[in-house]
Amino acid sequence: GYSSIKMYAHMMGPSKVHTLFQDIWKYSCRLRHQIFFWLLLHDRVNSRNLLHRKSMVLDSYNCALCSDNTEETLLHLNWNCPFALQCWDTIIPSKPRGISVFDDFQLALEQLPTDIALDIIVMGCWSIWSIRNDKIFRAAVPHIQGWKFYLQDGLWAAQIKAKQTKAAKIRSWVLQNI
Repeated sequence: GYSSIKMYAHMMGPSKVHTLFQDIWKYSCRLRHQIFFWLLLHDRVNSRNLLHRKSMVLDSYNCALCSDNTEETLLHLNWNCPFALQCWDTIIPSKPRGISVFDDFQLALEQLPTDIALDIIVMGCWSIWSIRNDKIFRAAVPHIQGWKFYLQDGLWAAQIKAKQTKAAKIRSWVLQNI
């Protein structure tokens, strides 16, 4: 029988998307964190670079977390900023670097426990974003302990939503690494 879904699938052919886009929705993070990460992968989180591209006038388009006078792009903010490097180094020492956001995520995923890796990455990026916003809107000084607090808080919430075996892995990882 005819079905519009079957017709659409036939016309569009097999989908070829990066596995990160498919895997986001399978993990235990809160929905707002999953949506944030999806927007981050699509370069649609309102970084200063995106606001600049949208012709918004700001005093500075440089990264809020560092003094390198580097434009705040999502790649810089989450992976290249000295603050972000310091954060990631606490949980992924000597992480290899990629040439794109997807490479960096993939390389980080390989260094973390398989079942909970994407939860950790999503919450790590959310935590950096939260620290950045705290500095901009609350004049808070960015520090690693604040990042760890946000990361731990998000992972505790994720383990509540997760199945029992995965929740135990998240609890164990948090207790050992943060």
